[in-house]
Amino acid sequence: MVLQKEDSSSFIVRIRVEERDDQGNAIDWRVLVEHVQTKETQYFGKLEQAFQFIQARSGVQERR
Repeated sequence: MVLQKEDSSSFIVRIRVEERDDQGNAIDWRVLVEHVQTKETQYFGKLEQAFQFIQARSGVQERR
């Protein structure tokens, strides 16, 4: 039996609202992403940055 290398990565994502406007809408937030396999942790102010981190660590290329 041949074992295949696992083609998956795991991430823990935490999103925390830092500030809300007068209507209660989130206007500032922080995103924490931890790559489970390497324990590397990064904080981001934008979801796009968090997704770029996940994409880079998982080896998944963006679809065009």
